[in-house]
Amino acid sequence: LPRGMVSGETIKLQDNRMLLIMGFTSSVSGTTQNCFIGQIGPSDNVQWQPAGIHPDAVGLRWFGTVLLSDGRGLVTGGFTGTFFRDLTYFGTVSGNVITWVQGTTIPSPPGVVIQHGASLLSDGRYAQVGGLISGLIATDTVRLGTISGSTISWALGTVLPVTRRVHTQVTLPDGRLLVTGGIDILNKMFSNTYFGDVSGNSVTWTQGSELPYRLSSHTCTVLGDGRILVVGGSTWNGAVINTSDQLIITNQCFFGNISGTTITWTTGTPLPFSLSEHRTMLDANNFFWISGGVNNGFDSSLTTMLRGKIVGTTIDWNQLIMLNHILIPLNGNRVLTVGGRIENDGLTQCYFGNVTGHDIIWSSNTSSFPLGVLQHAAIPLNDSRILVNGGINTINTLIPQVIRTNTWIGTVNGSSVTWVESNNSIGSPDRFHSMAQ
Repeated sequence: LPRGMVSGETIKLQDNRMLLIMGFTSSVSGTTQNCFIGQIGPSDNVQWQPAGIHPDAVGLRWFGTVLLSDGRGLVTGGFTGTFFRDLTYFGTVSGNVITWVQGTTIPSPPGVVIQHGASLLSDGRYAQVGGLISGLIATDTVRLGTISGSTISWALGTVLPVTRRVHTQVTLPDGRLLVTGGIDILNKMFSNTYFGDVSGNSVTWTQGSELPYRLSSHTCTVLGDGRILVVGGSTWNGAVINTSDQLIITNQCFFGNISGTTITWTTGTPLPFSLSEHRTMLDANNFFWISGGVNNGFDSSLTTMLRGKIVGTTIDWNQLIMLNHILIPLNGNRVLTVGGRIENDGLTQCYFGNVTGHDIIWSSNTSSFPLGVLQHAAIPLNDSRILVNGGINTINTLIPQVIRTNTWIGTVNGSSVTWVESNNSIGSPDRFHSMAQ
């Protein structure tokens, strides 16, 4: 991503490009107004261009977003870092520029709202379910909006059986609403789900099958075959938040097959790392994209995107976030990554990439370094071999940390590397260093 993002939004435009509306910045210290248009490349690359700014003077996060049938984006509510909003905005994309027009404000209750659900009904109306309102109160309010130009005619729908926020809301292919997980007014986290049959302004809510465990700040996406895919999110080991409970961010993925109000859950391929407050979308080729978020190992919002190819319940994740790794140029426009970390511990994996224009096509073949290592140094040698030395095994201070003195020589053979440890050490433990010829 162009910048780190938490609680922003990524949506697919009608021409299969991506619209990125930023939320938290990379420091998680505030919001940004920036919007970007992304052109999907031939593999896992997205080329981003600035598309202007959101009209709210200080930017938003935790807002609701949908793509309308006429190609416009609709943004509702949100949080500026200081104030809750009851505003709505319509965004029209022309080329690489988005133009915003303010729409009808959200009536009270709930008025100002964040962390709410947002989706379009099969009749084109906008449905807004739950959320956090002024006074830091989770609400059960349901608002239905009929859209004409930039005017929204709001009507109250049947309330949810239980108040909730940071839940997910999707509209299923059969027209029903599906709400999963979230947190209630007393900070109780849910694993329950609700199906909503909409008729006029009446919503008949029926409880469905439980999620595999309590979840909030996760995503739920309707796939092309009608299944749903729940990805990541936050959970904790108690019924409510208190000082003895531990908040846990998960990397788990679950596929849901829906029959009536029964959801049969099947575990999918886990994410490469834990992730919460991220965003997901499905592109025209049924590739599954994940943008931004936070995880257990980092203190700031992530710039990472992942693309997943789904076959059955297997997901081939084509991107990894890695820090403190080494990127080495090889002959023939190839590159090689060595070591690094995803969360706390050093990696042994080495990844090959072929550079084509502005794109890097990463091979699914990996080679292994002898030891998990990060914060090390490397250079290519004149005879095409690679020299790597130093580094540390982990940044986790709760377990023994070993700063390396070792030196390794690597010989590349196609898509593998043969490593031989040198008899000569650096002389003293070293990390965050560099080498040059």
